[in-house]
Amino acid sequence: MIKTLTTRKTGIALIGLSFVLGIWVLLVGLPWGIQSFSVFHLEKITGHNVTLEDVSLNYIDRRITFTDFELRERDSDEALITIDQFQVQFQLWPLLQKHIQLSSVVLDHPVVSVVRERDGTLNVDQLGQKNSSSSEPSGFILIVQDFQLNNGTLMYQDFTNPAHPHVRADEMSLHVSNFSTRGQEPFPIVLQGTLAEHGLVAAKGRIRMSPFSLESEWDIQNARLSPYRDFLSGIPPVSGTVNSSFNVGIPPEDFSHIRVAGDVAVSDIQVGAQPSPFLTGQLLTVSDVEFSGPDHLAISKVMVRNVSLEIIRDEQGTLPVLAHFQKKNPEESPSSKTKSGITPQIGEIHIQDGSIRFIDQSTQPEYRKEFTQVMVDMKSLTSDSNQM
Repeated sequence: MIKTLTTRKTGIALIGLSFVLGIWVLLVGLPWGIQSFSVFHLEKITGHNVTLEDVSLNYIDRRITFTDFELRERDSDEALITIDQFQVQFQLWPLLQKHIQLSSVVLDHPVVSVVRERDGTLNVDQLGQKNSSSSEPSGFILIVQDFQLNNGTLMYQDFTNPAHPHVRADEMSLHVSNFSTRGQEPFPIVLQGTLAEHGLVAAKGRIRMSPFSLESEWDIQNARLSPYRDFLSGIPPVSGTVNSSFNVGIPPEDFSHIRVAGDVAVSDIQVGAQPSPFLTGQLLTVSDVEFSGPDHLAISKVMVRNVSLEIIRDEQGTLPVLAHFQKKNPEESPSSKTKSGITPQIGEIHIQDGSIRFIDQSTQPEYRKEFTQVMVDMKSLTSDSNQM
């Protein structure tokens, strides 16, 4: 009898120990397994180093929380993508049909660093190319019912430009509903963010994945040009404030025929080095702009108000303004050797309340001449020699 009781107690103890071990595996082992599995497959898909600080699993609402995610190039310590935290809420039953169905995905403060290298390639070009033949593991279909990106940052730097200019956009947010990697129905997308130094960008539209196509509406408010002027080689420094509304469309499976149509207004324009720009203008409006890739650009009307131009001839008899338009031998890239072939057509150009000031410092005394209330009207302009 005593031996039987002892055997029962031992059995109960073993069952209890097994239960405790099972709970430990669920609470500790499973999150660790998810962490290892995620790092392994992300490195395999992207071809880059991936680190993931912590993974926690909420069994009640089937929510996985990933903390301190970082993706880096294999030969560099520079991070391409960092995410403070992202949460994934999954569903179990769709897995039986090879559907990875996520009820929600939330990314908090992702930071993406895009760099254009000296040879013209982007540091993100290689992402996903290792397994480009199979973007879905084992034939699984990815379905995301609700995707949110909060407080994101996008940074860009161009090393093909001698000035190595860089720019960033903050407070980016993105919302996507009912996304599927094989979905043939369009799904909505909403984007907004803060541009460099000042200004807002907002976009909404619909994207189709198979075949890929895009229809979207964009709105830019109070965006300053000065943070981007170093990216434009061969032209003088430009500053001003931009407001624009336009549509962007990409037809199915044809990225070369992107369509852009809209209006642009630039106020408080200054062209040239500070503090004495050679060209200023109160307002420039460009109406009914239509670009159809790869080479069609049509503008209905260009209106310039209160523009002032100052031309100086220095003591050596040269025009310093021309130096602004001379290229400073930027480092060539394969993409920079390709000419765009765009032939713009402009319906009308109107200049109102203009002034031109000419100063010749090569004579003694210097010569000055000014024209005020200049009005200019031009129609039907084109760079196509066949239509001139």
